[in-house]
Amino acid sequence: MESPHAPDQSPAPPAQVWWRRPYAAGWATALVVALAAAVRIAAANNDLWLDEIWSCALAHTLKSAMGVFTALHHDNNHYLNTLYLYLIGEPDTWIVYRLLSLAEGIGAVVLAAVVTRQRGRAAAVLAALLIGGSFLMTHYASEARGYAGAVFFGFLGIYLADRFTVTRRRAWACAFALSAVLGFLSHLTYLQAYMGLAVWTAYRCFRCPGAWWGKLADLAWCHALPIVGLVVLYVVDLRIMKLGGGPQYPLLDIATGALSLSMGGPASGPVAVASALIAIGLAAAAVVVMWRSGSDLWVLFITAVFVSPTVMIAVFRPIYLFERYFLVSVAFLLLSLPWLITAIPMRSRAAVVLASLGVAVFLTANGVHTYRLVTLGRGGYVVTLKWIAAHSRRPLITIGSNQDFQNGILIEFYGRHMPPTPRLVYLSEPQWPVEGPEWFIANTQSQGVAPPTEMTDRYGVHYDLAAVSRYAALSGWHWFLYHNRDDGGAR
Repeated sequence: MESPHAPDQSPAPPAQVWWRRPYAAGWATALVVALAAAVRIAAANNDLWLDEIWSCALAHTLKSAMGVFTALHHDNNHYLNTLYLYLIGEPDTWIVYRLLSLAEGIGAVVLAAVVTRQRGRAAAVLAALLIGGSFLMTHYASEARGYAGAVFFGFLGIYLADRFTVTRRRAWACAFALSAVLGFLSHLTYLQAYMGLAVWTAYRCFRCPGAWWGKLADLAWCHALPIVGLVVLYVVDLRIMKLGGGPQYPLLDIATGALSLSMGGPASGPVAVASALIAIGLAAAAVVVMWRSGSDLWVLFITAVFVSPTVMIAVFRPIYLFERYFLVSVAFLLLSLPWLITAIPMRSRAAVVLASLGVAVFLTANGVHTYRLVTLGRGGYVVTLKWIAAHSRRPLITIGSNQDFQNGILIEFYGRHMPPTPRLVYLSEPQWPVEGPEWFIANTQSQGVAPPTEMTDRYGVHYDLAAVSRYAALSGWHWFLYHNRDDGGAR
């Protein structure tokens, strides 16, 4: 969206003939959205992982919908997602758990095209391509959590804030305020978008002519409800929220991984550093293009991409950090790139080839990650448990593991959806019999790990490797399945 007070003076987007044909860009955008939707649905059609199942378990403890805000007090409670899980119960089809995130993720692709349309037809198609083809956007749009909603309402906020600042109609301000509340209820990392939107709307309002109290009134219509809502959330939940825990990673490693993955690079290593630097450079260049063109969007993007995550880390000093905590800023980073790409002079064939090659590399690199997500998913838990049931001769199958909490939740959840016989029973370590459980599961998130062919538990019981189940990345675990040697080995 461009400021009505500072029209875009940058060179026109690529004037290729087919863009001028009626409806061509619209059909191209629709095709991109359809492909993005298909990929997201395919990525959602696999096993739930721990955090999703944990959210389900929290939702099923509730006695009423209001308990989402007043009873759980847990950082794995993403309010809108938990409310959705509470309402749907326990369906046997895993993709049903993810329908809310799928709708938000597909909607974000549509909104990406909508909010860049004023830059030109080419920019709208490019925005849909970049958001639709992003591995990170696909991953979290196909997972039953709140991150997809934070991105969706962040993009929606751009459209609604622009409409209000252009028309000054209070209905648009109220719609923006409601979308901001829903963004916070999706996930608190929506704050990365909200900070950018707040600074941008203030910048726009105070550049317009008129009395200062009128400008403050306009801002109040936009921001009073979200701010009051945050205060209420703090009082009823955030101040007593419990952290679910997890491994602790260095901030620099996580930030590098998020930026690298935004370009389709690896999560770690020298290539990840190079990919992260490219992402920063492209985003900075896009902001410069906006500024030089006369668009005030540079205020929004420099805040949402660079300032807000820095402020959040400095203020909240989170103990646990993961790449997904930067997803909203990454989404805005990708959304800024069409401004940069369409600013490239397209009169020379070399420039056209360079721009096309860059987009192709982006889509290919992200496509490799997405292919692994679609094929491997977040772990093969159901397949592994069915394999155990097929290769055990006992009516009561005992399973132990190296992570009682994580694997206990997974096996208890999937066990309810397995045939009643043979019965699977998970034993925490204090419950193990002297001879050990029949099966032992070792899990890890480390990529490239080769499991040992045999292992011995702390009680001296020997196990042989029977099966291996892999996951793609970010969400899930590898499962290494071992069979108790004294029970005759895997059969």
